[in-house]
Amino acid sequence: MTRPCSRNTQTTYANNPASARVLEKSSFVLEGRLKNNAFKDGKLLDSLLYAKTRDRIPFA
Repeated sequence: MTRPCSRNTQTTYANNPASARVLEKSSFVLEGRLKNNAFKDGKLLDSLLYAKTRDRIPFA
C-alpha cells in the first residue's frame, strides 16, 4: 500500500538568506531555528527548518 506524502521538510543554514528565499517561494513555511545544529568550516551554525504540509499548502 502506498501512502501519499503529507509532510516535506528542508533545512538551510541561517546565514544563507538566498536558500531560505527559494524555500519560501516554493511554499515552504519556516517552523523554527535549530541552534548550533550544523558544523561547517570549523564553526557551529544555526539551521532554519522549513516544512510544507498537505493540510496547510497543497502539494504540486
